[in-house]
Amino acid sequence: MIQGLDKVLKTIDPERFKKAAQASLQVYAAKVVEEAVRTAPVDEGKLRQSIKADYKEIKDTLSVNIQAGVFYAPYQEFGTGKKAGQYVSSLPKEWQDIASQYKKSGKGEGIRPRRFLYLAVVYNLKMIRENFVKYLFR
Repeated sequence: MIQGLDKVLKTIDPERFKKAAQASLQVYAAKVVEEAVRTAPVDEGKLRQSIKADYKEIKDTLSVNIQAGVFYAPYQEFGTGKKAGQYVSSLPKEWQDIASQYKKSGKGEGIRPRRFLYLAVVYNLKMIRENFVKYLFR
């Protein structure tokens, strides 16, 4: 626990807090999409064009869902077959759970993971906190 944090939080206007959270989440989502589009593998460009952020606010809960909308996106992200194994096992549990939905068995080595979305999420994660503080105290 940070000493004195409770006193600081009591001085912050709830509406200002909410606006700072909204702004920082929206900026984060835009940056993740930008980075994922920039680093996604490209053939015809459909994968890159399908990467979108869906921002939602329901009551007091803010969320953003960032996804690539083409059916082959998870196979590009996580790889397939033997080549997917090492990468997927290095991911946090929640990402492993997502990857396991697309696990394919079969012959051959598979395709190597391209890691465009996960890395964009992780790379920009620190930004949420930094932007929140910036928007809250300006």
